[in-house]
Amino acid sequence: MPIRFEMPPLPPSVAILPLLFQAPRSDDEDWNVTVSLAAACAAERACLEPRNSRARLAYLLCEFAFQFGRRTGADNNLPLDRSEIAQALGISLVRVKRILGWLELSRVVASDASSIRIIDWHRLCQIGRYEGLRIGAPVDPDQEVPDGSAGQAAAAMVTRAGEPACFV
Repeated sequence: MPIRFEMPPLPPSVAILPLLFQAPRSDDEDWNVTVSLAAACAAERACLEPRNSRARLAYLLCEFAFQFGRRTGADNNLPLDRSEIAQALGISLVRVKRILGWLELSRVVASDASSIRIIDWHRLCQIGRYEGLRIGAPVDPDQEVPDGSAGQAAAAMVTRAGEPACFV
């Protein structure tokens, strides 16, 4: 009986290597998504600043939007599904769904099964500690960054019904 070897799925930053030697077709959206995700994954891993899962996911979305927009001209709709994000970040699919749910309740993103639409670039850049000038969304350094350690500040931004909190 022959011995079968199965390779585990490769992370996007390694799986991209064969694609770097191919000439892209202008109409090949899968190629643009794969290359943009690999570049965003590599940039996220190269960032030396310690961040929690929420900040890492926000940083990945910002960098992916920059890379994908640079290649295709698309600005808000990102053709990413949750499993691709989970594999790129090396975290569980459940955690990705929870973080995206939190971002949806906070009205930062809107997502469905196969795409994510960025609603509030400014807040997404704040959460991911991403340089907003790179994508044309300047970040005000005086504003507070909602992250996992400041749960009360993040919860105060949205009511229990998911509506933006109003401070009068």
